[in-house]
Amino acid sequence: MYEFKQAKNQLKGSMGEWGISAIFQCFPDTWVMFNNALIPTNNSGGLTEIDHLIIGTKGIFLLEIKTWKGSFTAYNDKWKRREGNNWLAITNSPTSQSAYHQPNG
Repeated sequence: MYEFKQAKNQLKGSMGEWGISAIFQCFPDTWVMFNNALIPTNNSGGLTEIDHLIIGTKGIFLLEIKTWKGSFTAYNDKWKRREGNNWLAITNSPTSQSAYHQPNG
């Protein structure tokens, strides 16, 4: 059962990333997008993956695609998800994931 859920989530993630790629086709030719870009990490000399790395005239953008559903809120790196009437903290936030990809200093 766990493997089925994992495969289902991976399919949803791939569909979301494909959707972003399709939207990007409307961007000017001066912009470039790398899908599943591998970049070196600062710490271990290994690699980390960015779902979409977009470089254009307005800057460089890192996109992490999530297959989450429901209500979410965020302030700085404090992400929460609504469960009933309660807001629960999310420990592995997209903000901290993207910050990991940024070079130090």
